[in-house]
Amino acid sequence: MESSGTQVRPLERTTHPFLGALFALETVSLDVVAGVVGSALFLVGLVPGVRAGLPVIASLAAGVLVVYNLDHLFDAVATDPRSTPRRFRYSGHRRLLLGYTIAATFVGAVSLPFLPSVAWKAGSAVALYQVCYFIGLKVGLRGPAKRLMAAVGWAAGLSIPAWCAFPATARGELALAAALLAVLGLINLQSYALVEAEAEDDRGLLPGSVLRGATVVAAVIGLGGATIFYPEHACRWLALAAVGCVQVFLTALPGELVHPAGEWSLALLGLFALVG
Repeated sequence: MESSGTQVRPLERTTHPFLGALFALETVSLDVVAGVVGSALFLVGLVPGVRAGLPVIASLAAGVLVVYNLDHLFDAVATDPRSTPRRFRYSGHRRLLLGYTIAATFVGAVSLPFLPSVAWKAGSAVALYQVCYFIGLKVGLRGPAKRLMAAVGWAAGLSIPAWCAFPATARGELALAAALLAVLGLINLQSYALVEAEAEDDRGLLPGSVLRGATVVAAVIGLGGATIFYPEHACRWLALAAVGCVQVFLTALPGELVHPAGEWSLALLGLFALVG
């Protein structure tokens, strides 16, 4: 496999089954789906007794697979000798990515007739937002602006099941929790960018210490405010704080474990759906 006439490093191989499974799930974005669905169920669980409809969750998961695998296909086209092993996996599995994208599109289409009107409206808005995001990528959206736009779109999408299920009286705490997740998502993307510094270094697109610190401070202030205004959810805010710490310290992990740790820590938030 060659890129711009330069021999590209082969896809990495691991002899450890657990790591191999993590990388396989990551290649087709199933770890991202787990993180999104777990976070969505976390939001739904803010109101006791509320449950998310299966069609809404299925369409959300399908939408995530489509968006992220398309993004990975774009990454695969742009792969160069400095890219990370993760991006080489995308480049070496383009057909698999395309297959998952087609399958996810089918699942999403099948679930559409069963969605409530709120999901249609919110989903259409998020879909339009994602179209703008991809157009932005094509015309040069990069760096902090790209990460901010991606984090906002991610949090908006995973909020849809909760918006469909929540009574109007609980919308305030949902909006706050979704905003906190958006900030955690931004920290997550900043950590990813720092780990993959070699790929972005020459364009000066890495998050600086001031921006990084400001994002972490925003998360701390937001979590403090959430605890003051909604103390009944203190345990959940503590869980978000723990996940936020994981996102901040992702840069201390070995490079190939950064993405799995970031996504699966978010997926663990879904455990709150079991306690109501």
